[in-house]
Amino acid sequence: MSNRPVKFILALLLFAISCAGVAAADSKKPQVVLKGLTVNGVDLQQKTADTTISVEIQNPGSSFKVRDVSYRLKLNGKHLAEGKYKDEIKVPGESSAVIDLPLKVSLQEIPGLTWSTVAGGFAVHYDLETTFTVPVMSVFNRKMATSFSGEFVFGQMLSGLPQAIRERLFGKL
Repeated sequence: MSNRPVKFILALLLFAISCAGVAAADSKKPQVVLKGLTVNGVDLQQKTADTTISVEIQNPGSSFKVRDVSYRLKLNGKHLAEGKYKDEIKVPGESSAVIDLPLKVSLQEIPGLTWSTVAGGFAVHYDLETTFTVPVMSVFNRKMATSFSGEFVFGQMLSGLPQAIRERLFGKL
C-alpha cells in the first residue's frame, strides 16, 4: 500500500484541526478600524479617483498572514469604491499594524454621498467588505470573507488636502 493516501488523510486532518482552531479563536478576533483616506489623483475622464485608505488591524491573538485581499467600501450605504491588495499582509500577535490599501473611487457616487455627509455633520458611516486568502500550513489556503463597519469624522481623516483648505472647509480640527 502506498504512503500517499495516508499522508493525504493526515494533511486533511491537520487542515480540519487548524480550521477548528481558527473558529475557537473568535474570542480573540482582530478588529479593523479605518484610520484615514488620502487622495492620490483624480481622472475626470474616467470619473474616478485613486486613493489610499489606511486601516489599522488590532490583533489581540496570535500572528497571522493574509493575501489576495479584495475589498469594497460603502460610505453612508452607497457603494463608493473597491480595490485589491496583492502583497501578503503580516500582522504580529498581540499588537496592531497599519496597512495602506489602494482604492479606486467612483466619482459618480459622490453627489449622493455629499448631502448625507453634510447633513450628518461630516460624520460618515463606513462598511468595508473584504475577501482574502489565509495560508494554512504550507499546502492549504482558506478563502474567507468578512466585513467591518464604523464611523469617522471625514474632516479629520482627509489628509490629501492642504491644511489651509481643510481648516476652511471643516474649521480647526
